[in-house]
Amino acid sequence: MCGIVGILYFDRQHCVDPLVLKRMADVIAHRGPDDEGFFLKGNIGMGHRRLSIIDLDTGHQPISNEDGACQIVYNGEIYNFNELRGDLQKRGHNFKTKSDTEVIVHAYEEFGPQCVRLLNGMFAFAIWDDRNKTLFIARDRLGIKPLFYYIDNEKFVFASELKAIFELPGVNKEINLVALDAFFSYGYIPDPLTPYKLCYTLLPACYMVVSTQGIKSQCYWSLNYDTGEGAKQKEITYYRDTLHNILTDAVKRCLISDVEVGILLSGGLDSSSVVAITAKRLGHTVKTFTVKGGPGLYDETNYARTVAVHCNTIHYETEVEIKSIRELLPELLHYLDEPFADSSIIPTYYVCKMASEQVKVALSGEGGDEIFAGYPTYDRFKQVNIIKKLFPRFFLQMIHCCADILIRGRDDGLGDLGKIVKRIRSVTEYSMYPPGNIFERLRTLFSTKQKMKIYGERLRPYVGQSTNFISEHFCSMPGIQTDVSL
Repeated sequence: MCGIVGILYFDRQHCVDPLVLKRMADVIAHRGPDDEGFFLKGNIGMGHRRLSIIDLDTGHQPISNEDGACQIVYNGEIYNFNELRGDLQKRGHNFKTKSDTEVIVHAYEEFGPQCVRLLNGMFAFAIWDDRNKTLFIARDRLGIKPLFYYIDNEKFVFASELKAIFELPGVNKEINLVALDAFFSYGYIPDPLTPYKLCYTLLPACYMVVSTQGIKSQCYWSLNYDTGEGAKQKEITYYRDTLHNILTDAVKRCLISDVEVGILLSGGLDSSSVVAITAKRLGHTVKTFTVKGGPGLYDETNYARTVAVHCNTIHYETEVEIKSIRELLPELLHYLDEPFADSSIIPTYYVCKMASEQVKVALSGEGGDEIFAGYPTYDRFKQVNIIKKLFPRFFLQMIHCCADILIRGRDDGLGDLGKIVKRIRSVTEYSMYPPGNIFERLRTLFSTKQKMKIYGERLRPYVGQSTNFISEHFCSMPGIQTDVSL
């Protein structure tokens, strides 16, 4: 990964302080320890910290087009950059480097903001267009690469991490209480919110054009739920072969690198598939990395070892050090910048630290459980919907009331029976909601009642202002009923 930062003052007479820009870049030097670069011109300044992956010798950033009118700082990797490069050369563009970064700036010069539609990859970048005096920022379709921004009446500031923004004097750090309520609902803060009122996340698949005249934002892509001919039932072999081809092509593209690529191997289906495809594609031994959960924690190392032996990888293992977790937390919080309730960040830290000692790039199975419904939440969602179809609503309401009366105030005294009754009460409650709201509640950590009990007076007025985030996404899916007013 790399890191990018930038400042645009709306007053063209207000020049960017190079020392401040340097401090912003230094704070995220861990994202790019190999190199740094800056572009400054009056009221605009951009900085870059580089982790060298492609074009190690001439990929220094910022990079410009032929006449220097367009300058780019970029974090990510464009997998189809060689194809785009060939097309742009045919259109008359000249290249100084072999990097994917330069492809983006020439694509912008040729196609303007619509260039993002051509990019296959993960990215967050900013382009200063000196001809139009505009700043163009964009993020990849799924938001793999982060990009935060801060805006007030005087300036627009962007960075790969929030901490870099706060190196600029005078930035407002007021807490966003709506975002805080969202955290207690979901265990994370959903885009575009951040913990701070004037800081936001650029949404996935979106770009912004910023100038002294104002800001324009645009979404350039969204998921397509095919309900036409392509959605009709086909033979299982069609889906098997199509999935295999898509995965193989995706892994092949991710292997484009001028440095060695390793793989984070958990032993699950997702990362194991990546290892199998990579080992077959490369035709030589690949390095794999696994973390053991530690005493009393879930351990998948046996599965990982089986895959490593089968695919003949050079396998490395490390273990979560339970005693050092307390000492580790401040460092994790420094990197995260905002609250995050998933404890998997701890083993992830350990395995990434181990892998970084061997390779610069590592693939993983991240996102597989979301795409292929691998979490228990999806099973519960399916179970609740089956129950809704089997039993009439009045019957479920009656069962829920009985379970609630039985369990209220004495669930601890019922032992295992109490756990069963609580589960019945929960399932029957969920079954009375539309599908979108069912999933919303399955993903909620603290209910409205619970939050009213634990919140102080300052936070209570914000209860519910962040809810229905997940339900609203269900509205875009065909055949899903959602009541966002609940």
